Amino acid sequence: MRDCLEAIDKKEWKDAWRPIYEVLRAVEEGSAGYLKRIAVEIRDPAVVILWRIASQLPDLAERAPGLAGESACPTKTGQLSN
Repeated sequence: MRDCLEAIDKKEWKDAWRPIYEVLRAVEEGSAGYLKRIAVEIRDPAVVILWRIASQLPDLAERAPGLAGESACPTKTGQLSN
């Protein structure tokens, strides 16, 4: 994870890749709660990405209620946590 974050920083892609960058930070911390620190316009797409790549994070269900299985993906239900 750290290598990916450093590459994004080194290439100065952080702004263009912001949702993905924040997801990587959340995975590195081991907590979806990390996303509470960022603006909602970045957080909403980040929650979707995070759910797809690291749905096992213990507090992800708190960020996107009802995410119990594939059919509950926020992109399919149209619901994202605020």
